[in-house]
Amino acid sequence: MPGSIENLVVGIATSAVTAAVVWAWGRVARLRRRARRAAFFGLKPGDPCVIVMNRHAETANAMHHNDVDGLVDLIRLVDEIGARPVVVRFDRLLEPAGETTELCIGGPASNERAGVHLKTYLPGIELRPYAPDDPEHLAIVTAGDSFGYAKSELEHAILARFYPDASPHPVILICGQSSRSNRAAISYLARHYERSIRLTHPDGEPFCLVLALRSPLVYGTKSVHLARDVTDTAFAPPSRPTIAPADEKVGSADTVA
Repeated sequence: MPGSIENLVVGIATSAVTAAVVWAWGRVARLRRRARRAAFFGLKPGDPCVIVMNRHAETANAMHHNDVDGLVDLIRLVDEIGARPVVVRFDRLLEPAGETTELCIGGPASNERAGVHLKTYLPGIELRPYAPDDPEHLAIVTAGDSFGYAKSELEHAILARFYPDASPHPVILICGQSSRSNRAAISYLARHYERSIRLTHPDGEPFCLVLALRSPLVYGTKSVHLARDVTDTAFAPPSRPTIAPADEKVGSADTVA
């Protein structure tokens, strides 16, 4: 009998130790994964993460419901990695880029800060303005490539990460041709940042992707996929035609005459 009791006590103790080790290992694994995910955003647990919101393109004091849904998704994402989301409208944030990690949503027409980010840090890519009479309106253009806009059929978005003035805190720009493509880009970010994006663009490196959303009224915003990685061209100023010196021009004209 005493031997049975001893065996029972040993068994209980062994099970308790095993359970404690499994729990501790699981906790360490979760913390490592959280730290790895947070590193993509240049964050540490408890750090603030500023989410810069746009406005409705046609109504100054309103937001499109797709952008509201996207905001909720971003707040959930930031909370999951242990950071602290701080939501600010673009015209209320008056501080330089890079002070803290920033998630900036919307195109230049609905978010002036996003427009300045594009001109300042991604001079090699352009989101053309809204102009219904222009067949190329809202096209995303970079290095000779153009990604057009066909409402509800094929829409695109820019998803980029850059580090202003070598700051450890990146700006992640989510700049779609529509509120729907904004949300689609947020969905892509949430589902792919941990693995596929980090494989091609390690933490600390800038990137710029053009995403495509096809038939969203049928397949929803999660049907978004990578159209092209334009990192090589988005951060470089567009090439300008070489202008010959004035004396060369005159000489050529004289020769032709």
